[in-house]
Amino acid sequence: MSSSSKQRTMMNAGRHVVSWMVAAAALLLLALSTSGFGEGGGSHAGDEMLRQKLAAFASPGNVLEEAKRQLVALESSDYEERRRAMAFLLRAGGVHDLLVEALRETSSPEMKTALRIILEGLEESDAEEKLRLLMRRVSMEKVKGLTGELLDAWEGRKVSNSDTRRLSRAAMLATLTEGDLARLRNALASTTPLVRELAVLGIQRLAKGEDLVGLLQPLLDDESESIRLHAAILLASREVRGCLKTLAALLESESFIIRRQSHEVLAAITGQDLGFYSDGVPAERKAAARLWQRWVAKFGRSAPIRWDKAREWLEAGEDVLE
Repeated sequence: MSSSSKQRTMMNAGRHVVSWMVAAAALLLLALSTSGFGEGGGSHAGDEMLRQKLAAFASPGNVLEEAKRQLVALESSDYEERRRAMAFLLRAGGVHDLLVEALRETSSPEMKTALRIILEGLEESDAEEKLRLLMRRVSMEKVKGLTGELLDAWEGRKVSNSDTRRLSRAAMLATLTEGDLARLRNALASTTPLVRELAVLGIQRLAKGEDLVGLLQPLLDDESESIRLHAAILLASREVRGCLKTLAALLESESFIIRRQSHEVLAAITGQDLGFYSDGVPAERKAAARLWQRWVAKFGRSAPIRWDKAREWLEAGEDVLE
């Protein structure tokens, strides 16, 4: 081959390499433009894909009703009926809490065995991991308008990881829109603690001038400490003195964050310093918490309260559990 032919061959090869690199760069730019990263949310197609992925985890109400029927069938004398019931319950999503409750209530050894087998076979941990990744995407990409899908995805699911709760809260704050308040109010009636917690968090962010006292007061007795804390702070911003008793009781929480936030709000709105330290020695913490509880019982109905401090706390817009 002559030197000129070699040169032409090398030039052609070089052009092919450059063309491939240009094509690869174009594909990379296209991927980045549709990935949804960046401030203000991703592309419409990326947002819709996230919506569909979240919706796939939702457990419609008819699934839970069918799960209740299959629990009855699980005690049938017919083997095939029991087998079909077990297969359904193993496949159904969002039924973990229902099965745990059934296990707690049944006195039948056979039923206990069957329920334990089903609970061990459920892939709840796998579902939680997948949902955790979706929560991270929603919060990072700031995808708006997914509040309903987010709440539905967690309905009926047990959460075992604190990081899951943190990412879910971040996702809720990222996706909220002004039109979500009605959906959040309805979610307060959920039997799933995380759904109620996310609903209160959303209400805290959106309900500036709403009259929610009647809706929030029952939450002062919620089983979840984080929900009680949120409700107490919201009610303090509405000048409801019943919040003081809840905040004082939360000083005995096992959670440092709950203790710290409860004390900060109490101290700010009452102006009192009763020697409580959130990170203090347990015995000393307990004694100081009891002092607070006695103070609330004696002066809580009449002492001057700086309700504006609670409103300032909410207006700061921060997650109280961070």
